[in-house]
Amino acid sequence: SIAVDGETVPRRVLRLIAEHDRLGSQITQQIGTALAQLHSVPESQAPRSLLPDTGFAPIAHAISQVEEGLEQLLTPSPVFSFCARWLERNAPTEPTEQTIVHSDVRNGNIIVGTDGLRAILDWEGSRIGDRIEDLSWTTQRMWRFREDHLPIGGFGTIDDLRSAYIEHGGEWDDDRFRWWRVLLTVRWGLGMAGQSRAHLDGSFRSIVMSASARRMAELEFDALQLLR
Repeated sequence: SIAVDGETVPRRVLRLIAEHDRLGSQITQQIGTALAQLHSVPESQAPRSLLPDTGFAPIAHAISQVEEGLEQLLTPSPVFSFCARWLERNAPTEPTEQTIVHSDVRNGNIIVGTDGLRAILDWEGSRIGDRIEDLSWTTQRMWRFREDHLPIGGFGTIDDLRSAYIEHGGEWDDDRFRWWRVLLTVRWGLGMAGQSRAHLDGSFRSIVMSASARRMAELEFDALQLLR
């Protein structure tokens, strides 16, 4: 393995960026470039361990995950139920070409320095899927650490991400991007509820897990904001 020096803790990342003009924009563009390069690898060249079952449909699979999460809620969420209906009605077509997706690129899974992005961490969730999912996940408000005016990790703009991604060969679709942003917000909120449920039913006792459900309201708010 190779050691890469730099900052990884989100607050330290944001402090470093605040001390260097244009560093946030640079890192955002480098993330866009890195994702474009990753997504250029066709499914046919992906490691066998990443390949899904034959006929895998990422859009349908994502919707089914939301439906399953709603069924498992201990307390109903009218907001997420409404969002689920929106997601079904506005679902994009399945991608004509699936690619490798990292699935967790965000502030907290990157190494940065004064020269910009040095590495992307935590590849254990990599799989085959819709490339736009990767791009949308970077915008989750939870990864902005109160710097809500900069949707990419609290340090960059969607315009910078988009321009770099397209410049390096990535295919961008605004409607699909928005759909995935809503989907991922809802799915993450349902995931928070699932963590709390694991504590309550005794399958995984943890005070931290039990407190996760308190953040559901934040994700409900975020989802409604995206649907405005």
